[in-house]
Amino acid sequence: MLRYLVLPLAVVHLLFFGWYSATIAQELHDDGRKLALVIGNSAYRNAPPLTNPSRDAETMQRAFQVLGFEVLLYKDLNRIEFERVVLDFLLKAQNATIAAFYFAGHAVQVHGHNYLLPIDTPKFQSITYLNRIMDRLRLDNIIRDLEQISKTRLFFIDACRDNPIADELYTITGLRSTSARGGLAAGDVAQVSRGTVISYATRPGAFALDGPPNANSPYVAALKEAILTPGEDIGILLRSVTRNVREVTLGEQIPVYNVILEDKVILRPAGVQTAGSTQSAAVQLPPARANTDRSVEATGLRICSARSPDDGKACLILGDGQPIRDRRSDGTPCPQCPELVLIPAGNFSPIGADTDPALARMKRRITKPFFMGRAEVTFDQWAACVDNGGCNGYQPEDNRWGRGQRPVINVSFEDARAFVTWLSRHTNQKYDLPTEALWSYAARGPVQAPWSTGQDISYKQANFDDRMTASRDTPDAFRSKTILILQSAVTAWGLFNVHGNVREWTASCWPEVGIDPSLTPVESAEYVKLKGGDCSRRAVRGGGWDSEKHATLFSTRRASRVDRRSDDLGFRIMRYVN
Repeated sequence: MLRYLVLPLAVVHLLFFGWYSATIAQELHDDGRKLALVIGNSAYRNAPPLTNPSRDAETMQRAFQVLGFEVLLYKDLNRIEFERVVLDFLLKAQNATIAAFYFAGHAVQVHGHNYLLPIDTPKFQSITYLNRIMDRLRLDNIIRDLEQISKTRLFFIDACRDNPIADELYTITGLRSTSARGGLAAGDVAQVSRGTVISYATRPGAFALDGPPNANSPYVAALKEAILTPGEDIGILLRSVTRNVREVTLGEQIPVYNVILEDKVILRPAGVQTAGSTQSAAVQLPPARANTDRSVEATGLRICSARSPDDGKACLILGDGQPIRDRRSDGTPCPQCPELVLIPAGNFSPIGADTDPALARMKRRITKPFFMGRAEVTFDQWAACVDNGGCNGYQPEDNRWGRGQRPVINVSFEDARAFVTWLSRHTNQKYDLPTEALWSYAARGPVQAPWSTGQDISYKQANFDDRMTASRDTPDAFRSKTILILQSAVTAWGLFNVHGNVREWTASCWPEVGIDPSLTPVESAEYVKLKGGDCSRRAVRGGGWDSEKHATLFSTRRASRVDRRSDDLGFRIMRYVN
């Protein structure tokens, strides 16, 4: 359903690099009236409904309100409602210093014109229907009307989502693929006049990702983070949106924009308190479309692993915590390989930020998604390593607690590395122990609380010594041993046992404070050595079955010697997305 445009070279340059033609005379951040129309259409009647436009619209409403805009928010508009809302917006925008228009939903382009679709758009359309009935919802008409009213106009169009209505239009009208297909056209961008800013969620002819359930689209997540940045001009902010979305979607989606201004437009002046504003936390970007190896292909927001020819493919919906397992290097199933969960890229506070105010003001970025072990490595998985000639043949004791699906214990850092080496060879994938930064980021996820369970945690949610809180006679307040790996509360990103059960080895030398999370474990170790760190000790996270509650906090950090084997030490693995 992709539509590919043949564009003049100048337009291609404009779209892919952003054309910022501004003769900067002054900065526009006065106290004039600012108005925003925000529309999110999700509940389409003649096409599969979209998951996130309503949520994206609410996110943009809050962002505009922080910036001091009067916001008109509407969701799931039919054609008549859509037209009335646009007309009302044009009337209210008279003499506004800045007028902003945001739309999320389906759109279609025909003969170079982009139409924003209401939820009651007929499945079988005609050119007459679009030209006469839908003319008021043609984007270039809305842009032209607003240009005559407001001094500065901002358009944010997150509407290039895969639209099955486009195929019906193509079939019924007989239009060729350059006239009626998915994706939007470049005409609106090329024809904007002075004082207009227009930003598309993706380049012409391409589709934008809707995002996983209960999250924003990649475009909105990056856009919100950008426009709430104090003291930056809109052109610089949109450049960062393009960069961040491209990174988080691994190049699958590239926003384009055009800025034609005589003045700088600074939506949030530095040092000025805008309406309802607070220091914004970093926005967590949704997961990317990943392509992990030659046997895996990206399809929409799914990652599909090829099986044998007779049983098709297994698809994982990204971002919902659904686990997968790698296959052996010969392509056969590997039932004893650890289950993996895909962790999205995004921003987070560096290690040590919980106790260091200077670090708390910093933000680090995980630039690529990665896989994390759903739970700790088990005795069964360790036995598979030994049976296949790995793990140096070492058989750890289980303290007579049981083996099977309990986490493997009495393993040192070097033992854990031996397992990683075997697993990488066994699956032909690149496994490792997570750095402390990656472990913390994956375990915490989007939760801004002391535990993944919120402001408190109990023995009913994790395996630790809870006798200080519960009655000492309460069964299971202190189990005095490990439990099976999938018997704890699960995190927002689908991980088990990030609090208690066993402390988990990481690849990080001690201490790792404020370190760049993009470093590999080897680079991280070298960096810590240069800073006087001790690589004979490695960071361990999560707390164990014998830990008191405070030791299971996200902020709690410990270290252990690399040769130590203990019944409260285990590990989980991570895998890179190739």
